Amino acid sequence: MKTNITILSVLFLSYFSLAQEITVESIYEKYKNAIGGKEKVESITNIIEYTKSEGKSQQKIDSDIMNSEIETENNLEIIYFVDLKKNQRGSLSKAGKIYTKMIDNDGRKYIESYIDNKKVTQLEVENDGTDVPISIFIGSEINPNSEVIANEIYNGEEVYIVKYEGKLFSTNMKSNITYEIFSVKTGLLVAIKQYTVYENSETDMIIEFSDYKEVQGILIPHTTNSNITIRNKNGRTNMQIKGTRIIQLNVDLEDFQKNCFKNHINCFKQYK
Repeated sequence: MKTNITILSVLFLSYFSLAQEITVESIYEKYKNAIGGKEKVESITNIIEYTKSEGKSQQKIDSDIMNSEIETENNLEIIYFVDLKKNQRGSLSKAGKIYTKMIDNDGRKYIESYIDNKKVTQLEVENDGTDVPISIFIGSEINPNSEVIANEIYNGEEVYIVKYEGKLFSTNMKSNITYEIFSVKTGLLVAIKQYTVYENSETDMIIEFSDYKEVQGILIPHTTNSNITIRNKNGRTNMQIKGTRIIQLNVDLEDFQKNCFKNHINCFKQYK
């Protein structure tokens, strides 16, 4: 009996010691190593990400004025670009014949909208943090209040969960909590959950990452599955969206600007 107790004590202490070593830094380091190594990640100067999103949206309205349920199809193509050297980013989106260009620079967002080639709107607004893709390289910069909150099972896989309070991008945003979920076995990013509270609504979002493929020696997820729920006092909207991605690294940005961003119709054609 004494021997059994001793063995159990040793196992408990070993497990406790292992748990104590798990930190945000160690999880992010394992993630970087899993996707190709710190040197390869830090050698990236820019990212071009094309995403084709397909899904549906279900809206339920329950108010004094009306009660209804509406289901619509969501189909969207977006090309994101991120210049890591200049810390500049932007996007080019296509929904039917409507194209929208956005450039984020020095805290301002410049937006232009077109119907085919005809410009219909142009405006400049304060950057609110929207229209920015979920980073495909989590862990490049650790949030000051990040913490490891759990070691549990997610979709049948053992995972670590990192939690942090995100930035508040608007005056009506009250809290913005993010959970990053990493595989214990592979070190890869499995999913991101985000819970955002506004003055009159709240949003739950989960994005799952899969189909990791190598791009210039770096493993990158090429498929995302998103479930987004928006709740307010008048009802709820739920969106299920599948995204298929094409990723390019370290491209000629001048060529991209000239032959793609400034020529938005032809830009999307090359991805077909």
